[in-house]
Amino acid sequence: MKNLTRFYKKKADLQEEIEQQKADVEAFKKARKETPHYIELDDLPEEQKFKQLSTQSKHLVDTIKMTAYRAETAMANSIRKVMSHPDEAHAPSFVHFIKLKQICCLIWISKH
Repeated sequence: MKNLTRFYKKKADLQEEIEQQKADVEAFKKARKETPHYIELDDLPEEQKFKQLSTQSKHLVDTIKMTAYRAETAMANSIRKVMSHPDEAHAPSFVHFIKLKQICCLIWISKH
């Protein structure tokens, strides 16, 4: 009888804990729904606001991007004539870049 009473007491305690955790979960869900999905830039603290690049910095970044694009295009055009699939020479993906690099190395080795 004593064991049975202890069992029911433990069961009641666990049931109470489960109910409490369910209530906590519901409270968290409600708080999450009330949390805004987007934060306005004006609502951020000053130290966390995004800093805008200066015009000169933007020009520098754009110049670097254009130079990289031109270099990639020049490299692709130079190896297009020796590739088995010339239409792949324009692809800017990393895998194709590795292929282009390997082909350029082979061309360079064959010329020297």
